[in-house]
Amino acid sequence: MFAAEGSRTGWWVGYRDEFGAAVYIDLETEATELDSYQLGVIPGLLQTPGYARAVIEGSGVADPSEVDRRVEARMMRRSLLDRPDAPQLTAVIDEAALHKASDGVLGEQIRHLLMPRPTVQVRVIPDRAGLHPALSGSFVVMRFPHDPSLVYLEQSISGLFLEEEPEIEHYDRVFSAVRRIALSPAQTVAFLESKLAPRPEVEAHHA
Repeated sequence: MFAAEGSRTGWWVGYRDEFGAAVYIDLETEATELDSYQLGVIPGLLQTPGYARAVIEGSGVADPSEVDRRVEARMMRRSLLDRPDAPQLTAVIDEAALHKASDGVLGEQIRHLLMPRPTVQVRVIPDRAGLHPALSGSFVVMRFPHDPSLVYLEQSISGLFLEEEPEIEHYDRVFSAVRRIALSPAQTVAFLESKLAPRPEVEAHHA
């Protein structure tokens, strides 16, 4: 159902409160490339229902029906990656984002990140990489076939678009920097799989 609904142009108009600026979703569907860096959470396009629910509840939304509605909106948004013309998504995720939910929710989320997708590349920056240029916050560089690139900075109740050339060039450099220090796609797979392995103390307890 989500995929079918998500394919409808303009479906997100009814979820303006969930996405802040609905224009972001409009632009996201038109982009051919999305370079995403996330510091504290998994990118919205790659979230599972359980993880999305945890993020929404963690943000302070308490009404169960409203939580359900926002989870539904995120899953409809995620269907963008199933389209034949899906954008190329390069998601660089700080390891900190892999410690922000319960083990069960994170396990499901990590398995979802491990699913191969032809237009998605996931790369993790491990904690051992230390300080880097993107610690000030998450951002997305959006590239289009016929229009200039944009940068989107997500904020708690809204978002900020940057479109001046020096701003785009700055975030291009920052993204290139974090991609260089991130694990390769193959190393990222091994790293994520290690997060799913039973912890030694758990194995010892059941021995």
